[in-house]
Amino acid sequence: RQQKRCKFVKTKLEDQKQELIITGDCADAFASAFMTFCVYPRCFLSPEDSLFCAHFIKMLHNMRLPGFLTIELIDNIVNAATGSLYCMTEDEAGECLHAFL
Repeated sequence: RQQKRCKFVKTKLEDQKQELIITGDCADAFASAFMTFCVYPRCFLSPEDSLFCAHFIKMLHNMRLPGFLTIELIDNIVNAATGSLYCMTEDEAGECLHAFL
């Protein structure tokens, strides 16, 4: 059932990809809005949700979605991660380091 639903959603995205993203003056704000309303809320729920976000971004990139600027989105992600790292306390950074080891 999940595979059937996944195929349905991918087909629908492919069919409607020309209308999904507004191009022109509003296109500059897309990456920021996508991060704020789509990626952030999902990324911090669980590791699985973070992976879902990564796979969804990869899927949109592979679809060659008009107006979806992958580089701009990656730039926003790197800036957000960098900002988060600089705002960590020394204890929080130590906990992150131990989690990776």
